Amino acid sequence: MPRVIRLVEEYARRAGEGAVSVVEVSEQEIMDSMLLANRHGHIACTQGGESLAGFRVAMQEGLIDRDEMAVLDATAHHLKFVGFQEMYFTNTFPPEFEVTPKAKYQNHPQLLTPKVEDAQGKITDLAEQIAGLLNLTPKN
Repeated sequence: MPRVIRLVEEYARRAGEGAVSVVEVSEQEIMDSMLLANRHGHIACTQGGESLAGFRVAMQEGLIDRDEMAVLDATAHHLKFVGFQEMYFTNTFPPEFEVTPKAKYQNHPQLLTPKVEDAQGKITDLAEQIAGLLNLTPKN
């Protein structure tokens, strides 16, 4: 943290007063943001969730305008932190984490098999299963 503080102070000195803002985010906001990113196809770990959470808070606080473009830096890989996602999906966080999973982010993996036969003998292939889960219908 001392290194970060020195970098922020140096940047502010060079760029001018008000060029740097710092926001605080909760563990809840980090986890929710990580899973929000993942849900939309952006693979994020907890560090990436922290970055997105900070961005969201900065927008709420008016530090960033909706018409501005932002680049979020998230270089870690989500597989190193998959245990956090599993705790979110199964609601098994220890109390000290202070995280309560939200149903809309509990997009846990589902097992699909290449071909499934129903009670009437109809076989559904993998593509049809995925289309059904996504509520997709064939084009006419």
